[in-house]
Amino acid sequence: MGRDFLANSKIVRLSNAVAAGSSDEECTGVDMSGWTNATFIACLGTIVSGGVQSMKLQGSSDNAAADAYADITGAVSGAVADTDDNKIVALEISNPSEVWVRPVVERATQNCTIDSVIVILTGYKGTPAEVATPTSISKAVRS
Repeated sequence: MGRDFLANSKIVRLSNAVAAGSSDEECTGVDMSGWTNATFIACLGTIVSGGVQSMKLQGSSDNAAADAYADITGAVSGAVADTDDNKIVALEISNPSEVWVRPVVERATQNCTIDSVIVILTGYKGTPAEVATPTSISKAVRS
């Protein structure tokens, strides 16, 4: 199965490490043309006591050239506790209504370090994916 997974997926690093801070980290947009699913994974580092962090997904039809990124309804993780240093937050989206999708790691109140953010694209169709079913979203906080 490992060969099937790697042969039929694409893994892209969207963000390098980001120093401790309390501002949101808007990652690079991902072109979903030809792909049906994307799993966005944020690897968090140290979180200062009182920190409030989560991840959400935003969509755009043209990577914000004329259509600004907007939040995708329901595509937000639960809050990550300030005691969850070095944990992972993941969001998966299937058949998004927008061609471009990007994750935003929300950091508020206190500092939170981001080790990296990656995306795993799966369900390659070889041609631009057509939305055949409504968007579905899965969430995982901590791993």
